[in-house]
Amino acid sequence: MSRHYKWTVVGMLWFVCFFIFAALFDVIEPRARATAVGIMNAVGWGGGALGPLAVGVATQYGRHTKQVDNMSEAIAFGAVIYLASAVLLLIAALGFARRDVLGRNDPLEG
Repeated sequence: MSRHYKWTVVGMLWFVCFFIFAALFDVIEPRARATAVGIMNAVGWGGGALGPLAVGVATQYGRHTKQVDNMSEAIAFGAVIYLASAVLLLIAALGFARRDVLGRNDPLEG
């Protein structure tokens, strides 16, 4: 472990606390901000709690004979989840940015 890991953790917490929520507040109207923060926290805590459980189940009952192979596959599957999330965010950003800039009501309207 790096001798500066504590500062790395502090920097990560700083980024999450001040930049992620700040960006959320830039795009959510004031009357819906508390709901948006609640949903964001629920998804974060839910993923953090259920992720290790899902990897454990996949390790125990996976398709490979060796548990380490099952665990490697389960952890690598996390990349698929990140990729799907990135695609959804990109679609939403492009659709809603167009609506906000052009003043349209339907984000998917061509």
